Amino acid sequence: MPVLERSGPLQSGLCQLEWIHTVCEGSELFGGPSVDVELPDSLGERQIEEAVSLLVARHEVLRTTFVQDESGHAVQQVWHPERVRLRPSDDSLRAPFRIEKEWPVRAAVTQQGGGHRTLTLVMAHIAVDAWSMDILLRDLRTILNAIACGELPELPPVVHHPVDQARLERSERMRAVRARNLRFWEEEFRHLPGVPFAVPVIPPEVGYHHVLLDSWALGPALTRIRRRLSVPSAFLAAVALAVSAVSGQDRIALATSWSSRTSRPTRQMMGTVTRDLVLAIGVPRDSRFQDMAGSAMHASLRAARRSDCDVLELLEAEARAGRHRGARTHPGVFVNFHYDAEAEAEAESADGDGDSSADLASLLTRGRTERRHLPPVPFEDGPHLLYMSAAPGPEGRPQLFLSANDAVLDADGALALMLRVERILVRFADDPHLACAEFLPDPGVRDGVRDTGWVTVDGSWADLRLIETALREHPGVTGARAFTDDGGSLRAAVTVEGSDTDAFALRRFLLNKVGPRHALVVPDHFLINGELGETGSGSEPPSARFARPAAGREQALHDAVIRACGLEAVSMYDGYVEAGGRLAGVPKVLELLARQGLTGLRFNDFRLPCDLSALAARLRS
Repeated sequence: MPVLERSGPLQSGLCQLEWIHTVCEGSELFGGPSVDVELPDSLGERQIEEAVSLLVARHEVLRTTFVQDESGHAVQQVWHPERVRLRPSDDSLRAPFRIEKEWPVRAAVTQQGGGHRTLTLVMAHIAVDAWSMDILLRDLRTILNAIACGELPELPPVVHHPVDQARLERSERMRAVRARNLRFWEEEFRHLPGVPFAVPVIPPEVGYHHVLLDSWALGPALTRIRRRLSVPSAFLAAVALAVSAVSGQDRIALATSWSSRTSRPTRQMMGTVTRDLVLAIGVPRDSRFQDMAGSAMHASLRAARRSDCDVLELLEAEARAGRHRGARTHPGVFVNFHYDAEAEAEAESADGDGDSSADLASLLTRGRTERRHLPPVPFEDGPHLLYMSAAPGPEGRPQLFLSANDAVLDADGALALMLRVERILVRFADDPHLACAEFLPDPGVRDGVRDTGWVTVDGSWADLRLIETALREHPGVTGARAFTDDGGSLRAAVTVEGSDTDAFALRRFLLNKVGPRHALVVPDHFLINGELGETGSGSEPPSARFARPAAGREQALHDAVIRACGLEAVSMYDGYVEAGGRLAGVPKVLELLARQGLTGLRFNDFRLPCDLSALAARLRS
């Protein structure tokens, strides 16, 4: 019988999203990582199991289950070490993990050509992320080599585990830090540029272009760049510059991962403590790339200093900002950098290939690209528009990966953007005075934007035609025209008949349509039959505060939110977060609704700026 060693809360990070999606939707948000390690010929099956068992005994997170307590909160249960048995190398190895019942690691031995064998480890993403893989691989190889030599592995002790991290994050002394950081992000989200691409609607079935580049030039280029600047910051700046060249925006928001595994106690700790932080990077046409990269570095450090916060609370702040702004705040552009330029420089020096005079431009032609298209499939959770990463390839060279939404870039455009990022970094390695303008088209020439009703509002694309079409769907609206005034504010002139057509009602009507799939932005001001109506951007009319929910689905959602979140009252005119609902309480809300036979809502629905009555309309029996 397994024996429970200890338990504790869940650490703050992307693992919170993994857990809550598993509870609400029955599956992990991201597929778990896997790794193949070549085995020494001398090791038998029992010795391989011993090596995996030692790894699992060393890292608590690999023998942890993730359950829900009576109040609906996540709990980590750490079990005493046991021998880990090898599994068959078949489809079951990569089946979805049942994180509430099984340990988040599976092991199998795979026979390769030439008599070689590899140890394959498959893990749940809630326990092991990309940042953890270096720790895992280093420890596993040390253990395997020691056992192959008939010795005990010598590894420094792990003094800090995810349960320890979770308790520290929720300690009394960290409460003020979390509150201060949350206030920082609430203000940051209010001024964050939104989606950089002028795309009115993302189709319900989403296809993606995937491009992989094995770059010969990028490794030496990053080694040179490292001598004068942070390499991850240069990569972020290169992606921002490339996206600016395509989109025409001069301020690009990117979501990038940040790991709190940087302090001395956490360096040996595996576990998903990574957070996605959003940075806004300016792309001034008349500046040097070095200055732009320096600004990206400062933005990264500024965000990192504020990274100690609960991820669900961070998403709540984003939801409040979205409702205030009348638009989706997240840019849908993700950038990750996992390539160690310092290790590459040491390897080149040891091999005698670190010649600073090497012609990097000639290496650009040696890069090899692979392209494939993922056919459209239903995607319900707000698709990413662009994802780009740098990581070591099979031979240690930098490998760039890009995934672009069909609605944003076609196949040639995806490849061109990736090659532009590579070329920017290679040019910068050769020329520290490189000008941004070299990679930007003439101002205002982005295809189709100037004459098709697109404007930028607070750094976000807004489609005036989309706003007008959405307003005309209101039964009391007979005409609508969207425009920007001299101050850059977004306005709508509306001709109306009948009731429920004041500024508050029109704003509420549009907010219930705002989501991650389209570029709808709610105007700041409404001209109603020629007269300026009161703005609805601050709050709903006082009468809405006391409006009772309608019987049926509205009443069921109203009661479930109050009970799950411990509230005294809520208005159905408020958004879920605005009404006081906590994202950590969403599993309980869905459970209470399911007891009444009501389904149809997903976790991400509760992050939308729409009000509770609109959410209730999505429920079905």
